[in-house]
Amino acid sequence: LTGNMLDFESKILVGVITDISFSLEELMVRKLRSRFYLIDNLEFVTLNQNEYDYFDLVIKTSITLGDISKEGEKIVVIDPTLNKKDVEQISEMIIKIREEKNKYLN
Repeated sequence: LTGNMLDFESKILVGVITDISFSLEELMVRKLRSRFYLIDNLEFVTLNQNEYDYFDLVIKTSITLGDISKEGEKIVVIDPTLNKKDVEQISEMIIKIREEKNKYLN
């Protein structure tokens, strides 16, 4: 370990992109963090706090014809209210991503 007790779990970076105001986008990120706080090494960020050029998962509130993900990125389109179906869909994607990443660790 390199000082982080969660090094055994691959980090999953989730970008949140919305067509709503900055403050509501930040609120959505807080909701997501509180909903998924039990999952280790999971980080939610907005484009406003983006220091990354790749996300394992992109969560959007709308999709346009020009949306093309980078190779390997997965996109989930959700309702801004973050309903139960959305949470389930995000959970499934996080599980798939974690399984894919863990394949390479073993």
